[in-house]
Amino acid sequence: MIRSVAIRSSLVALALVGSGCGGDGEKATDSTPGMTREEAVGAFVSEVVVPANEVAADSAEAAASAVAALCASPSEASLVPARAAVAAGWGAWRATDTFDMGPAMDRRSTSVVSYKVDPEKVDVALAATPPTDPETVRNRTSSSVRGYGAAWHLLTADAAAFAGQPQRCAYLSAVLAVIVEEAGAVRDGWTDGLDGAPAFRETATGSGSDALTSTDVIDAVVNMQLSQLETSAKLLTAVAEAEPGSTHELPAGELFQLSAQMGGFSATYDRLGDLLDPALVKTVAKEIATIERLLSEASMLPSEVDPTAADAGEVAEAVEALRSTIATEVVSALDVTISFSENDGDS
Repeated sequence: MIRSVAIRSSLVALALVGSGCGGDGEKATDSTPGMTREEAVGAFVSEVVVPANEVAADSAEAAASAVAALCASPSEASLVPARAAVAAGWGAWRATDTFDMGPAMDRRSTSVVSYKVDPEKVDVALAATPPTDPETVRNRTSSSVRGYGAAWHLLTADAAAFAGQPQRCAYLSAVLAVIVEEAGAVRDGWTDGLDGAPAFRETATGSGSDALTSTDVIDAVVNMQLSQLETSAKLLTAVAEAEPGSTHELPAGELFQLSAQMGGFSATYDRLGDLLDPALVKTVAKEIATIERLLSEASMLPSEVDPTAADAGEVAEAVEALRSTIATEVVSALDVTISFSENDGDS
């Protein structure tokens, strides 16, 4: 069984939207009399997206505090909670991927917070002259050696390494400081607005000169889900089909991150039942549950150990089943316009 984790941030139930047979303002299904697409998107933004980004920002701050405690007094007793806090922060951030729009998309926050880490390059940087201040990490450091992935890799050392290598703590602390700053900016972008722009919660609910329609929001969410699932299915299939001894491109912590993303998916479709055919909602929920079950026998921390070919193939099959259902039945029911794939962008 796979060693991973089902980190699920404290998202409230999602009120995502749609009706395949009408435009904005048209009534939803009989199960929610009077609900319009605009009302459902408003609930989605205020009850799910904003709280999720608040959780991600708060979790980043908690991770930075736990790392500060570790660095102040390195020991196994301080290392364990630091690992747990960083894992929780990483999971909370990845749970927001389903609604990676607005501030996070505009700022390309993933490149700072959760880009695919290169553990070997992190080790090389640590052994040489690692970045030890937030400004250098943000502006002069490759995305592959910063963010939660780098923080987690630095925390895989034993407690003695933090006492014996002062630069490890300095590097780790700078990485976390940038994550805290970025996660906070994304949260503030939704609630208050950034750089003179209105709060994106208003933009996403139809207010202001740059207002999005409810259809824009629905399309963005569903397209992001499809992109994520396609990427994960391809990566896991490559592992499953690789020749023994060959290398592959499965990012460190990929299964952990997939499990965290399923928290966002599950919250999404908990509320889609108000607007979609109940049979379709049950199918989606069952497919999400299958993925979660395959990832559920877990420590509470991400693992850098790759899954076996058999495990990777089983998860890939489950991910592809969910992707297929969303790409066909959900897309049709919500009248979603499919956009280009974003698989070659930040991940």
